[in-house]
Amino acid sequence: MAANGWRAFPPRLPEQPIFYPVLNEEYDIQISRDWNVPYYGVGYVVRFAVDTAYLGQFAVQNAGDA
Repeated sequence: MAANGWRAFPPRLPEQPIFYPVLNEEYDIQISRDWNVPYYGVGYVVRFAVDTAYLGQFAVQNAGDA
């Protein structure tokens, strides 16, 4: 991300073809710690602010278990 001037995420990995934001920080930390660190050796949680009106354009959906 730093290489892109903090303006874009890096390309997706071949084994991770989709991107979805996680809206629950506790769950996001769990994913990073329990899945990404053991598999990749590192995991990151990125927090950023997004305008509520913009987010209202999109439906919240569950990926996997509620």
